[in-house]
Formats: sequence, C-alpha cells, structure tokens
Amino acid sequence: MVAAALIDALLFGAIHFEGGTDGLLIVPPLAALGFIFCLVYERTRSLYPVVALHSINNSIAYAAQADGGAVAAVLGPLMLLACALGPRLQRPSPSPISMA
Repeated sequence: MVAAALIDALLFGAIHFEGGTDGLLIVPPLAALGFIFCLVYERTRSLYPVVALHSINNSIAYAAQADGGAVAAVLGPLMLLACALGPRLQRPSPSPISMA
C-alpha cells in the first residue's frame, strides 16, 4: 500500500508540474498531498473524501491567486456539500420493519 501511495504521490506531483523553477517548487507539496489523498482513499474506500479534500485545496489555491477569490468562496463549499450529500443520495433507504 505504501509503495502504491508513493507512486500515486509522484504522479500527482508530476501532473501538476508547469515547468520552470517556480513550477518545480510546487511539486513536493503536491506530491505529499497526493500521498495523503491515496491514504485517505485506502482508509475510507470512497473517492468522496478525496474529492472534498482536493476541492478545499483548489479553492484555497484559486482564492490566493485570483482577485478576491469570490468564485472559490462559492464553488468550494458547494463541492464540499456535494461530496457530503453524494454518498447519502446513492444509498437505498432502509425498508421499514414490518410489525407482523
């Protein structure tokens, strides 16, 4: 499991590499984030928490780069809400117990 998480971390960091020395500086923290995402998935067996964590990260990064970050302030929480409600909406509701 750790080997797979390390491979995932390296790929996650490499995918986000944009070139240049500034782009190279962002690879180690993103690789660490990819490692954490992999461990969260292994622990929960669900992509919803991973998508929620990725959404938080992207919202913070976008808000830091954009003027004001109002879009991130709206879309970030909406994505978190979708990740919280998604699993509940997919599960069939329990059938009532018959009192016979």
